[in-house]
Amino acid sequence: MALYPLGDVPKDFHSLELYHSHRAMLVRKSHPLVQKYRDTGKLTPEDINQYRSINISLSESPGSIALRAAVDPDLNQKVGLTLPYFVTVPYILAQTDFTFIAPVSTLSRFVQQPELELSVIPIPSRVSHFTPRLIWHSTTHSDPFLQWVRGAIVDCARESAKRRHLTAEDCHLPINV
Repeated sequence: MALYPLGDVPKDFHSLELYHSHRAMLVRKSHPLVQKYRDTGKLTPEDINQYRSINISLSESPGSIALRAAVDPDLNQKVGLTLPYFVTVPYILAQTDFTFIAPVSTLSRFVQQPELELSVIPIPSRVSHFTPRLIWHSTTHSDPFLQWVRGAIVDCARESAKRRHLTAEDCHLPINV
């Protein structure tokens, strides 16, 4: 089993949507895009493309490239930095003009560190949708224990999303710009 953010799963795999959410952008509070959002109430891909992004990737494998393209094919940001882990992202953002686009569930944890002074900004809605999926191979589909494990994962993920208000269309993280 794996958690998978893309809609297309490999052949011979099953998938189940865990919940519906969206992506947003994380930047430092004094980033120029914060003022642009305050002034206009929105950001366009052209606005965002002016700034380099932080990319999370264990490698430049086709899956990593597909994951980045799934965010938005119109976002042609140059990658300023590629990291293997999420944990350092907020510290780098706090000191640079880089941007980071991720699910609001991830970003909400980063903004809970007030000393870093980070802001979450909505990105164009046509590209912000995020639906994590649980995937598993067909050879394990009928295994009773793994059916129970999948059920426990789905229940836990959906309950957690509800507690954090990350459900369907009402999935909104307060924007602190």
